[in-house]
Amino acid sequence: MDIVHTLSDLPPWVFFALLVFVACAAILARGLPWNIGRVHYVREPTLFSATEWAFLRALDQAVDGRYRVFGKVRVADVMNPGNRTKVGNKRWWSEFTKISSKHVDFVLVDPRTCEIVAAIEVDDRSHQRGDRATRDAFLDRAFQDAGIPLIRYPAKGRGGYKVHEIRPALDAALKLAYGEYA
Repeated sequence: MDIVHTLSDLPPWVFFALLVFVACAAILARGLPWNIGRVHYVREPTLFSATEWAFLRALDQAVDGRYRVFGKVRVADVMNPGNRTKVGNKRWWSEFTKISSKHVDFVLVDPRTCEIVAAIEVDDRSHQRGDRATRDAFLDRAFQDAGIPLIRYPAKGRGGYKVHEIRPALDAALKLAYGEYA
């Protein structure tokens, strides 16, 4: 039996369906649909911006081993909305969602216990925008509610951070939050 003769005997819709199937199989074999709409992730060149990196280097010296410094910490890793049963599960998730995608620039912890001591935000010009001001006000309230000092330090650029300026500002903020034993 001749294959050409067999294909010509098929109803037109079957022949068309067969052509569509073969075309789709060819496209799938090439892998095109796997890439359509797929996001390709790329590496960030550095973890911190130049300003954050400059501040971190000065901050490490300013804390002088009294604290460990962690950077780019998710707010939900340092606080949560409280007791789920007391708050209500749906409301708890709603409040958790508000903090789960926010980060602070740095968190100081006690090097012996890993207890959270304070959080630090380096505020650049973007913090003057309306949306950022709203975000900052929300974080200020949340950190105050959680009893964690949130220290705001003005951005100064790459070379503008001085250890002898950061240390007393840090000590004053921690003394205010914890008393004489900071």
